[in-house]
Amino acid sequence: MKDQRLTKNRELSYCNEITVLKLIISLIIVLFHYYYSIGANGWYPFCKGYLGVEFFFMVSGYLMMRKLEYSDLDAFSYTYNKAKKIYPHFFLALTMMLIYRLLKSIYSSGFNLKGIVAIIIRYIWEAAFLVEIRLPFCERILSQAWYISVMLIVGFFMFSLMRRFGKRNLICIFMVLSVISMILIFLTHGGFGLNHEFINIYHGYGLHLGLVRGFCDMSIGCLAYEVVDKLNNLDQRGAFIMKFIHLVMLLSVITVFVVWKGSCQYIDYVVVVCLFILVTLTFSRKSFFSNMYSNVKVKELEDISFAVYMYYQIIAAIMLKTLHIYNIWLYFVLTLFLSIFMIRIVRLISNKMCKNI
Repeated sequence: MKDQRLTKNRELSYCNEITVLKLIISLIIVLFHYYYSIGANGWYPFCKGYLGVEFFFMVSGYLMMRKLEYSDLDAFSYTYNKAKKIYPHFFLALTMMLIYRLLKSIYSSGFNLKGIVAIIIRYIWEAAFLVEIRLPFCERILSQAWYISVMLIVGFFMFSLMRRFGKRNLICIFMVLSVISMILIFLTHGGFGLNHEFINIYHGYGLHLGLVRGFCDMSIGCLAYEVVDKLNNLDQRGAFIMKFIHLVMLLSVITVFVVWKGSCQYIDYVVVVCLFILVTLTFSRKSFFSNMYSNVKVKELEDISFAVYMYYQIIAAIMLKTLHIYNIWLYFVLTLFLSIFMIRIVRLISNKMCKNI
């Protein structure tokens, strides 16, 4: 019985539509950070692009549930395997930003030993996934470090609790806590931005907003996994309705990401609901694009989507902050080129290490 479940897991382990969505939303996040880096105020294109992170957290929550269902991994093995997969690009991006920060510090302030040591300590702090613990000195080196740290920390605790107490027993509890967390976010921040800030609960004590975002979104991803099972029993008419809803949700989410001009923070929560529906229907193969991608090999795009998210900051730092070259197309092309180049480097190193072993 277990072998049959593991075989089913291998067959369902890859979803082309999700991979295409990952790439699209990664590029939207990268373009959002272009305008954010140049100090754009008010409305600007992709100004809601930061909400793309919620999509990735939800996908992580969904895949975590699949691991619970079809494997016997414990929380340590699950977290280790996940970290091992993403760490090469994370480490390289962090190291590149370390070199940039050191050179910038030496150029602007001379050989300031105290400042250099602070940057190196911050580098070690982020490399150890401790970015969610606030340091009183030195600004962040790699802004994406918070996402990697939150995904691993929250994933570890959720996976361990579900493995011990049963996933279905805890999903309802997680969802209730998520609603409470969203209320706290709304009352203290209004929306899901400013992930480096803390939600003050009592006299300055609180929770890191990134941790709260990750917990909320991964819990929603767990719920999506349970809903997918129900959708598999739909008849042809129901499946068509679900495909139509999927298309509406996709267009709505992309529209908000790209051209939303309002200042109402409620839209953040509307997008989260739309992303939940989008993730659920995509994983259940209830989308208009299921047949389009069924015979197309797009797995390479998954590596590109993650690499793009990891390496955009070094391009933004050099091109926008240092050279003051404000060309969005050049920024976009250089980010893609660096991402593909680093993918090749990581694969080359991995292959050589495997041969030596």
